[in-house]
Amino acid sequence: MFSIKGFLCAALFAVPPVLSAVAVIYGLWLLIPIQLILLFVIIAAVPYFRKRETIWMFIGVAVSMLPVNIYGAVFLSEYLSTGEITAVIWCFILFYVFFSIEELFFGFLSRIIWRRQYKIKI
Repeated sequence: MFSIKGFLCAALFAVPPVLSAVAVIYGLWLLIPIQLILLFVIIAAVPYFRKRETIWMFIGVAVSMLPVNIYGAVFLSEYLSTGEITAVIWCFILFYVFFSIEELFFGFLSRIIWRRQYKIKI
């Protein structure tokens, strides 16, 4: 069963990825920090995310920064490569480096901001 609260949570959580895509498409790079701040505000405000903030930050950053990571990886791989094959390899390497650095940084930051959380079992 769907509830209005669940629908609103999903709708709010969809705003940062849309802002990120708009930033990449139109070159409005000021939207990137705004969408990250908005992601923090959404995670702090939605009651369902309480005591699970780190995992939701992981999911939110992974989804919302996807367009920026792809754009950055493609953009930088053109400068670092000498051919088409090396451009593709550089693109994948840079994408995963960007993704890993973001997840580590925002995971650490969310643990500092929200100290009391449920234990995550892996």
